[in-house]
Amino acid sequence: MEDHTQASLSAEAEAEAKAMFEQYRGSLVAMHKAGVLVPYKAHGISVEIEAKWYADIIDSLASQLSIMNGEAVTELEAMAKYYPSPAILERVVTFASRHISGADSLVKLVYAEKMIQLIKLMKKTITPDLLHSACKATDRTLRDLISQPLIVDEGHSLQTFHLRDKRALNLRAKNSLDQIEELLN
Repeated sequence: MEDHTQASLSAEAEAEAKAMFEQYRGSLVAMHKAGVLVPYKAHGISVEIEAKWYADIIDSLASQLSIMNGEAVTELEAMAKYYPSPAILERVVTFASRHISGADSLVKLVYAEKMIQLIKLMKKTITPDLLHSACKATDRTLRDLISQPLIVDEGHSLQTFHLRDKRALNLRAKNSLDQIEELLN
């Protein structure tokens, strides 16, 4: 009976730790700033369990990727700064490759720039195949953006992205293409 009670407490402690972990997306720095790192660490969660929780968060955010809302890709980019999992880049590239062609010009630019940032953050931890496929997908998105007319959906604004016109958009896209070239060298 004692073992069952101890297991229940352990499950409760794990659930409490998981709630903290998920709230801060696994960021120990954010937990520290919020004053919950010490209580979180007191639960003694293993690295293996944390890795599963990170994977769950990545899966959850990746399922929220959308051409209508850039919040999930922004959260994945932020997460990659402290947990540079290749799965983040893989999921964003897969989403962009399948869905971005029908998006407006600004969404294409945002996703391309986010993919470049993810590649930069993970360049040392990803396989050469992933590096090349991510760069290829980003290159394709940018070239598509440059070759097509400017399309801005309702609710989006060039000024929000510090752009004046199609020429400024193309210049920014060309600068991003240069960054891809640097990443491959």
